[in-house]
Amino acid sequence: MIDNVWAVLCSKTIIEQETNNISLITVIEHITVPKAQEGVSIAVPLELATLWERRDPDLPASGHARISLELPGGKAPVVAQGEFPVDLSSYRRLRGLFLIHDLPVPAAGTYYFRVELREENEDNWRQVARVPLEISEGPVQQTAE
Repeated sequence: MIDNVWAVLCSKTIIEQETNNISLITVIEHITVPKAQEGVSIAVPLELATLWERRDPDLPASGHARISLELPGGKAPVVAQGEFPVDLSSYRRLRGLFLIHDLPVPAAGTYYFRVELREENEDNWRQVARVPLEISEGPVQQTAE
């Protein structure tokens, strides 16, 4: 069995080569965007960092994870740009980094990045994390010329 230890939305990650420790730079909980319009995507560089671990340290495990975006108001989730393998056959823990380049923003509200896992030899996906992102509308920043 595989456990999701954590999932965090941030602007950037840095992995130290000497220690292999990860730094999560600017954890993102809220962003303000210009007034949203139906069907508009905004360019927002984000990373959803995840940590996976074997439930039993002595038993290898593998599967696939996927990320989907739940829109405000209970609208159907929009599946994000793919899925990634979670291979814990050789290692006890694994980090996964999911890069997000743009988001569909039909309205202000709370969006949720849903993290799901389907383990090897399983047919169904199960939700293992749900990371909120509050999006509010604000004035467009004007620059002086």
